[in-house]
Formats: sequence, C-alpha cells, structure tokens
Amino acid sequence: MEPVQLDFSPKETVVFTAVNEKNYEGELLITNRSRRQIAYKLKTTNPTLFMVRPNQGLLKPDSSERIKFSLNYTQSMHTTILKSRFLIQSIQANDVTPDKLTEFFKVYTGEREKDLTSVKLSLKLAEKGAEQTSTLKVPESMIEEKKSEFASPDPSMISSHFQDAQARPPSFAIESNPIRKLLEEAQNNLAELQKKVTSLEEEKSRLLAERERIRNMKTGAGPPTAVVVPMPKSKVKMIHLIIVPIVFYILGSFLASK
Repeated sequence: MEPVQLDFSPKETVVFTAVNEKNYEGELLITNRSRRQIAYKLKTTNPTLFMVRPNQGLLKPDSSERIKFSLNYTQSMHTTILKSRFLIQSIQANDVTPDKLTEFFKVYTGEREKDLTSVKLSLKLAEKGAEQTSTLKVPESMIEEKKSEFASPDPSMISSHFQDAQARPPSFAIESNPIRKLLEEAQNNLAELQKKVTSLEEEKSRLLAERERIRNMKTGAGPPTAVVVPMPKSKVKMIHLIIVPIVFYILGSFLASK
C-alpha cells in the first residue's frame, strides 16, 4: 500500500486566536500529496473542550481541506487546555464514500489502529492581533518522560490518550447556571402568583354578590337581581406587573453580558 503523504499548515502547532474573552478559534489546512484518495479523522486528548469541523473526511489527490477548531475558554482550564493535543489519523481509502466513512474507521480499532498513519499536533493560545503566543512551560524531566509516549506507534497507547474530536459544540452545563435557574424559578413563581390573584379576585366578586343579595332580602327589595360586579384591580397584581418586568430586564441584561 502506498504510504500516506499529507501536508499540514501549520505543521506542528495549531494556533488559537481570541475572538472575544471566552472564545478562541484555530485553523489547520490538510493537503493530500498522495496519488490515492485518503481518509482522515481527528482525535484530541480533551474532546469536551474543542469543537472540530469537519472531524473526519476524504481527500482526493492534490486536494485540501480546511479544518476549523473552536474553544470555549475558561481561566480555570488554562493549564488543561495548553496540555491538550490533537491526533490526525489517515489511511488510503480508494473506494470509500463519505456516507461509509464512519463505518470504515470502525475497522481500524484495537490492534488494527497501528495500520493508520498518525500525526500529533500541539496548540498555542494567542490574543487577537498579538504576535506572542501563550505557552506552557513544561519541565525538561516531564518532556523526556513523555517523549517516548508521543512517539510510540502502540495503538493501546494512542487509545488511552486520544478520543474522537467532536463535530458539535462542547457540552457545557448551561442548565446548571444559577442565574438561569433563578430566572426559571421566578417565572414559575410568577405563574403561581397570577393564579392565586385570579382566584382571590373571583372569590371577592362572589362575596360582593352575596352581600348584595343579603342586603336586598333584608330591605324587602324583592328577589335579588343579577349584580354585575366590576373586576376589582388587585394591588398585588399591579405591583408585580411593575416589578417583574424590571427583574426580567436585569436578569436578561446579566445573561447577555455573559
């Protein structure tokens, strides 16, 4: 089988540039220099941190594919992010079509993973427009300890560190956001309050009608006539109609700033 010949730009390190305070983006250009169609897939040591599109594909001879990376950055994950690595695995796939690509790679697991050509890439973080990139200072002893690990073609070693890159956004637990929970609780409480206010208004109307009926009976004014009682305005309801929109506006502005 003809060896896989892929060119990468950049060659060794994917540079992530800050889009804003919490979002970084990077790009990698892959070019097939082989005379055969090549199938490739991307893995990473931290699949929950990165979105990679496309995370696998087919390259015809002399064709290229631009891979886009996205990262939701948090300061608490800074060291973990800089330690992350990407693994690009590739192999000849002359008769493979895009709809069969996932099934095709399932064959190359376990012992057969060593049949894939693997290339590892590191990453750097750079501020927007800055020439200097943020790098992690790794002790020399750790470099020597890990050097054989990253150079080893042993499939079990590869599998223990890299997982398939995600083509969808990382699953951050936005549902656990305390502000979002507070907003949902406020909405539920408002609905319950509105039900109680409506119930009280109906009860008040009933009591007023009953009082008018009893008054007519005592004064001998004849059979009670239907009394149309206007719906009284509830002070509680008016207060909440003023306060609640203000609360929602404040919460909405806070969430938008996040």
